[in-house]
Amino acid sequence: MQLKVNHVLILLCLINFFNFFDRGIIPGAPIQFQAFIQSSHNVSPSHVSVYMGVLQTSFIASLSVFVCIFGYLSRTNKPFVLAGTGLSIWALALLCCGISKSLNSFTLLLCGRIASGIGEASFQSTAPAIIDEFAPPSKRTLWMGIFFAAVPVGQAIGFASTSLFASSIGWDFGFYITAIIAVPLVTACWRWIPSEINQPLSHVSTAHNEANGETLLTEEKIQPKMSFIKSTLSILSTPIFVTATIGWTAYAFTIGGLSTFAPVILIGLDVLDDSVASIVVGGLVVLSGLLGALFGGYLLDRFSRGHEQDTQHRIQTAAMIMFGGICCGIVFLLSSLFVLSSPAYVILILLFLGLFAVFLTQAPLTIVILLSVPWCHRGYALGLNTLLMHLFGDVPVAVVLGALKDRWAPHCGSTINSDGSEALDPLCNQDKHGLRTTLVFAYTWLGLAVVAWGATFLIARKHAKVKEEKLRFPMNHVLVLLVAINFLNFFERGIIPGAPIQFQAFIAKAHNVSSNHVSLYFGVLQTSFIASLSVFVCIFGYLSRSKQPFLLTSIGLFIWILSSVCCAISKPIESYSLLLFGRLISGIGEASFQATAPAFIDQFAPPAKRTLWLGLFFAFVAVGEAVGFSLSSVIAATVGWDISFYLTTVLAIPLVYMCYWCIPDELNKPLANTMSNRTPILNEEGLLLNEIKQVSSCRGHEDDQPYRLKMASLQMLVAMSSGVVFFLVSLCFISYKPWVSLILLTIGLLFVLTTQAPLTTVVLLSVRWSQRNFAIGVNTFLMHLLGDVPAVVILGAMKDALAPNCGSEMQKNGEAKLDPNCHLDKSGLRSTLAFSYAWLLWAVVFWVATYYITRKRSPSNQVDMEIPRTPTSDW
Repeated sequence: MQLKVNHVLILLCLINFFNFFDRGIIPGAPIQFQAFIQSSHNVSPSHVSVYMGVLQTSFIASLSVFVCIFGYLSRTNKPFVLAGTGLSIWALALLCCGISKSLNSFTLLLCGRIASGIGEASFQSTAPAIIDEFAPPSKRTLWMGIFFAAVPVGQAIGFASTSLFASSIGWDFGFYITAIIAVPLVTACWRWIPSEINQPLSHVSTAHNEANGETLLTEEKIQPKMSFIKSTLSILSTPIFVTATIGWTAYAFTIGGLSTFAPVILIGLDVLDDSVASIVVGGLVVLSGLLGALFGGYLLDRFSRGHEQDTQHRIQTAAMIMFGGICCGIVFLLSSLFVLSSPAYVILILLFLGLFAVFLTQAPLTIVILLSVPWCHRGYALGLNTLLMHLFGDVPVAVVLGALKDRWAPHCGSTINSDGSEALDPLCNQDKHGLRTTLVFAYTWLGLAVVAWGATFLIARKHAKVKEEKLRFPMNHVLVLLVAINFLNFFERGIIPGAPIQFQAFIAKAHNVSSNHVSLYFGVLQTSFIASLSVFVCIFGYLSRSKQPFLLTSIGLFIWILSSVCCAISKPIESYSLLLFGRLISGIGEASFQATAPAFIDQFAPPAKRTLWLGLFFAFVAVGEAVGFSLSSVIAATVGWDISFYLTTVLAIPLVYMCYWCIPDELNKPLANTMSNRTPILNEEGLLLNEIKQVSSCRGHEDDQPYRLKMASLQMLVAMSSGVVFFLVSLCFISYKPWVSLILLTIGLLFVLTTQAPLTTVVLLSVRWSQRNFAIGVNTFLMHLLGDVPAVVILGAMKDALAPNCGSEMQKNGEAKLDPNCHLDKSGLRSTLAFSYAWLLWAVVFWVATYYITRKRSPSNQVDMEIPRTPTSDW
């Protein structure tokens, strides 16, 4: 009896299903296995998670080593003979695991898991290469998707089935049933495979490449008889293989950790009951894995239509799908942590979407690995990829995440009830914060996959046969991108002020600061950011004269992403120094953007809407900071302020990508290469009242720079004067009519914030075009040096002196609250506000001078302002 090609493909999918069914047995009954380990190996509940991790890791370790061995052997041996041999070992290993329960032997169970890894390795190293070669070309990746859909489906059904077995007939029956089913599968591998399919990879290598006409990314000649070391070095010298594998290790770390500990963590967080946790998690993984793997395969086939034999096109398309999928996945997974207090279905929906996006990367990833090396190396490349993935992913995660869970949630082991049944320790509800932190760690590890697979895509583009035209944004899209980045910049700036009580409590605890001095350290935290921003905004502004501004922006924003991660990590490790360091380098990152964006908008926005776009840009300063304030307040009171930084990190990743890849070359030139060609004309002066009427519009004067300068300075003066009046009047009502005070304060802020776009216009138009970004940098540096930097320290010290009872204190339940004696210092708080409001009078004085300087300009004075009537220079 000989199987047809489609039947062979079905056989491969079935074997993969039962391989992963076996892997789901132990995580499917976590409480029962924890109890078994505690009783058979005399382990305390506070350390059982480490042994649980060792049990899973032992299997993965043996699989990792032997998958390379079998992959290398497949070059000169029949792959299904190797598979039949290994699966026979696997069936015997399953019997050992089942018998271990009756003998109450943890050692026998551990040996069975090690032998299981050896058995599965023979199959996992060869199956994907066979599918990619012998499946119909138009459905090649769909079959790969079905193969990988069996991974979560098998593991999830293993979860659910073992949960039922463990609570009824015993978890050992999960191993016995799998061993019985393995017998016909082993027989099929030995006897029913056609000889044309069951050939060593080296026998079909040359014919395969000649038939397909491939130009592989690796440049070496195909040498089937290369030594083991040369083959290894050849594969590891392929950049795409290396970057794809690095991302795969991060994927395996997170998914492996979740598959081992997700049921226990969700039980401990009160998301699911222990009677249904494994079944629900299993169903969630089944659905997301099945749909995700199939959808990933479908996408790759769909985008490769007409290019089925074009290796370069398939690699590039697969890498693009991997990058997009992992970015979406990390967003949804982290979002699920924001809603832990919501109904369970909300959390589970976000988990499903995150897992769906992550699982759709499996088939494209395998295609990238297969196509990045010569045909004869594919089996070994898969084995080496699997070894590295497990070595740096699955193998350490069960132990690392288990140890972190034991440390952060020490009360979440298993206990034996009076009736002899196993249950989660009832004290686990005290460790919800630790369980959430464990999930945060697991989810954010996927950020490594984002970086690595982004690099994979870039390398694939570079090696493509036909260079595709780079995606280019229309002008309005670039302007929207700048506004979005500005919003996110100021969203992050609002995180710390939005949760002052929680941050003050963190500073007091992490840095051992008394409550009556905490405001000073709070001010230093904000000032550190502003100080670095002030210095580097000048540096980036100067560099933009000779460097591409969006290249500088993308570099700076990448630094900003790293800084947000540092700030987030500082909370679980309780390090004020790391938080301070994060704020320092955050200023460096933002400086690259703030130094270049305003000049870009003023130059390239449509003339009739130039100041409107600047207005939108600065409107999102207040909007972003306000949203950061409010959202950070909610997040800090529920899941923790560190999640706000993680959220910012995730949102920033696509913005960095767009700055680097999506900006048209004609818009991304150094300022020295892009001179303004506007010719300024100085109009006659008008009466003050008439000029006030024209403040809101420069229509008809879009290219008349002296007129725009005069109108902008007048708007600054009028708005700031009005704002100061409303601020000071609001203090009169603050004690007996707070709502009136808030209304007046809002109106005052509205007036003050309207000065931002006019002020930027004045700064830009007062210098030559090539100096504009540097002028913005110097302006920002001086503003922060004499404004923001000393303000938070001075006002913080003044608040501590005038209102010493307004620090934070920790409640018995661990929550941070404002000192209840703060009401004794209302007069001091009001004096602090009065001082800060009155300081704005300096702005009124200097902007009066600015306005009268612009009024006195005349055509005869244009030479002093460096406005020659040439198309190559500007103010």
